[in-house]
Amino acid sequence: MRSALPVATLVLAATLVNSPARADTIALTGGVLFPSDFSMSGWMIGGLVDVEGDRGFTFLGSLNGGIVSPPEPLLPGTVTLRGVTNDLRGTVTLDGITYTDVGGVVSPFGANISFAITAMLPAVVDEPVTVFAPFTMDLLLFGVGDPPQPITFSGTGTARISLDEHHGFDFPSWLVRDIDLEVSGPAPVPEPATVLLLGAGLAIVGLTRLRSTARGR
Repeated sequence: MRSALPVATLVLAATLVNSPARADTIALTGGVLFPSDFSMSGWMIGGLVDVEGDRGFTFLGSLNGGIVSPPEPLLPGTVTLRGVTNDLRGTVTLDGITYTDVGGVVSPFGANISFAITAMLPAVVDEPVTVFAPFTMDLLLFGVGDPPQPITFSGTGTARISLDEHHGFDFPSWLVRDIDLEVSGPAPVPEPATVLLLGAGLAIVGLTRLRSTARGR
């Protein structure tokens, strides 16, 4: 009976450590997002949304407006550009079912997109500059499924940021002209730290008890 406890403890620890983390989102596996233009206040004006993911998910439509922060001026150095829009309209397919007029004025289906780009902006020069940087993106879909519920799709990829010198300030700064986002794969799901710590702790306890049992024989 004494020897069974360490074995059970080790089995439980191994199970906890090796169990995959529970995924709360559906993976975006590819596609593009093209906010086509930006105002000086950071307002996104128009663009194409064409993304796909697991469970046969596709979204083909348009982005009609949104906000990117922080507001200008953008200075050289590391910056995180965050964009959000709920002004989307298009056609969605999920689990073999197609939903049309998503985002329409009278549609029961809606969607929004948020993204974050972490970029290193170079020193300001008086000519156009293109910067490539990693991004993460979430697409939240409303009203689909049975029963209807919000569903989140997440992915990562590479952003292409087109910059021009901003002439509206007395110091060198950047103006965002457009951003292209290309999704290359799903967002990683981190292993919960608490599960890892618990598994490691149980393993140590199990090994200690196993050694004590062996010495007592």
